[in-house]
Amino acid sequence: MGEQERIREVLRLAELDDAQRKAVGLPPKAKVDWVGRKDGGKRGELAAGLLVEMETRLAARYKDCRWKETAGLLPMSSFEGAGRAAKKAADDLFKAWTDNAALTPNQLALRRRPAFVGSGADANLLEVSDFSDRARARIPITAYEQARYTASLCADLMQKHHFTPYGGVDEEAAQFLDAEVLRPFTKTHESTLIACERYGFAITEPRNGLIFLSGSLEGWKPSDGEHNPLVAARKWKAFTKLLHEYVHTLQHPNLVHVGNQSQTVREGFCEYLTQAVIASLKALPAHDAYLQELDDLVTGGFGLSAVPQAITGYTTPSDYVTYVADTRTFVREFHENALYAAFFQGHTEFLGFRLETVAEPALPARGDVRPVHVPHTVTTLADLAGYLQIPAEALVADNPGLSGDRAAWPSQIHAPGFRPHFVVINRPDDEDEVAVETPALAAAQNGVTPDVLQAHNPPYDPARPPSWFFVPTT
Repeated sequence: MGEQERIREVLRLAELDDAQRKAVGLPPKAKVDWVGRKDGGKRGELAAGLLVEMETRLAARYKDCRWKETAGLLPMSSFEGAGRAAKKAADDLFKAWTDNAALTPNQLALRRRPAFVGSGADANLLEVSDFSDRARARIPITAYEQARYTASLCADLMQKHHFTPYGGVDEEAAQFLDAEVLRPFTKTHESTLIACERYGFAITEPRNGLIFLSGSLEGWKPSDGEHNPLVAARKWKAFTKLLHEYVHTLQHPNLVHVGNQSQTVREGFCEYLTQAVIASLKALPAHDAYLQELDDLVTGGFGLSAVPQAITGYTTPSDYVTYVADTRTFVREFHENALYAAFFQGHTEFLGFRLETVAEPALPARGDVRPVHVPHTVTTLADLAGYLQIPAEALVADNPGLSGDRAAWPSQIHAPGFRPHFVVINRPDDEDEVAVETPALAAAQNGVTPDVLQAHNPPYDPARPPSWFFVPTT
């Protein structure tokens, strides 16, 4: 199995179609069709299996959240401090990655808005169970959407049947899922689905910076006030939830083009990064000044005597366990920096894509020498040798295809002392602005100075940016 295919398998990305496979030099894949397409018995078996598994998953979720239906409800303004603490902890840990991402002015302005405002016209921290706020944010509370989510958790059963109803690839499969599973399930379990949609989740909409959280607190009423241990513990628990939701807002917009249909990319990556922040806090001494600073934000300094139980006892939500396991496999096989670069900076080439196009396979490395791509603005062998500071005859000896016209050169070559850097272009669907990685951003991401980067690359033209930079490794 090639690297790209392994990445797609680990991250549960949609399979490449034959045209995409051909474009990147892969042979057609033997097709194993949905076993129920022409077999009524198998169709019925899949529908019945999904309905049973969905009912089990829904019952477990409702068991966890049903208490919220009758619990007291803290106002969202109560969690502003927890949100600011979550933002601080994540920003402090990931600053080197988030500060060097190609973002449009609108995206930068959204990130610089005050985070976690729980009241007033500028509120961006909202009660998840509120029908009107959810409707205004175009994330309405509906039983059907909760049924869709519950079905998406049954990925292993679907895979067993070679059933791929998502992403618009198989319309017949999507129609079957809708008619034979989702609509009957919604009709049978409507009230439970609505309850889970209102109380079972926090929700983040990264495009507009809105975060929805539950303010439910069992055993609390407004007359109790907020300066008490019960509320302090609840605010620290909200801190961990808001940490996950805030990390969602740091996701580079380009990631959606690759992983929007993959729960591993959408939730597994985010939860993995959340756990990284939690681990950094767990490692601190009980009375560390940094923890005290966070407690001042979360609870107003209400008697922190040890690392809060919400941190020491933090566990991954059950729905995300599989996706975090997938993410850890990706990190183990392809390096943690690949995840960070893809998530925070839009370097989706580490996930097998360049922008929205499937990436061509890389040449095999020679020892520690990874292949580099030759920017389109390098037109002569003399210029190439000058930028790489490698004699032309040595380059040709190592890469015979370099001889002759530039049009006949291979797209990738081996150049000892250099590695490739793909130039990210961020082109939002809803904006006229485009953000492109500049030499300064690329240099910061690779730990070199802009002057050093520029010395080894053609002059940078922002009107016609290159697709690649040469990055010196020594």
